[in-house]
Amino acid sequence: PIQRDGYSGDGRRAMFRLKEDVLDKALLRRTKETRAADMELPPRIVQIKPVRLHPVEEDFYSALYTQTKSSFNDYVDSGTLLNNYAHIFDLLIRMRQSVDHPYLVVHSKKNTESRARQASSAPAVANGSTECDLCHEPPTDRVVSTCCGSAYCRSCVMEYMATSSTMAAESNITCPSCQQAFTVDLQGCCEVVEDDSTLTVSAPKAGDCASNHMPSLKELPHVATGSILRRINLSEFATSSKIEALTRELVLMRQTSPGS
Repeated sequence: PIQRDGYSGDGRRAMFRLKEDVLDKALLRRTKETRAADMELPPRIVQIKPVRLHPVEEDFYSALYTQTKSSFNDYVDSGTLLNNYAHIFDLLIRMRQSVDHPYLVVHSKKNTESRARQASSAPAVANGSTECDLCHEPPTDRVVSTCCGSAYCRSCVMEYMATSSTMAAESNITCPSCQQAFTVDLQGCCEVVEDDSTLTVSAPKAGDCASNHMPSLKELPHVATGSILRRINLSEFATSSKIEALTRELVLMRQTSPGS
């Protein structure tokens, strides 16, 4: 009757009978209050301690607060406040996370995916140009010369070197941009630098192509694949004020209550 009629008619009567004649007699419900004497729980002590944020954390929180306030005011002005309550809740959660550690906001899955989309669509800058110096098109399979830092398509470089080697000795091939001895690593990978108005290129570091600054699953077998630890550079990890305060409290607890 319950499956057929649900919570009406015979289904309602069957549910009450199931509760009163079966469940109330067969199930034993235990709560913490009724079994407190048997559990012997220690008293719960709540201590509220103010923690002063580091100036960098304060600046980050202030910027996030200003951004959140602006978004909230936009919803109020447009009359769509109630329609965006879920997004407003997300903004508040981000502010709480920023107080715990800015990494929870900066390296969140949502922010990481957003930065990845922007990086994939942003042109790479090399030697003041976002184009290949041979075909004058956006580089495909981009490589950078070590003599002047100019960007080229890998196929353009290989064709240029093949053509130049037929007319001169290979050692005399000159760079099409700076006219110096042409040197380029066709087997390596180049660091992609987004245009930040400075038009500067950072030389790739050793091991960047292989590790990409991310710890491997073999190095961190106990960390879940979707963990935030997979999205941050652990070698440059910076702590936060609340993490330091929590660590001090944990150390103090172990010293005062070794069995805790």
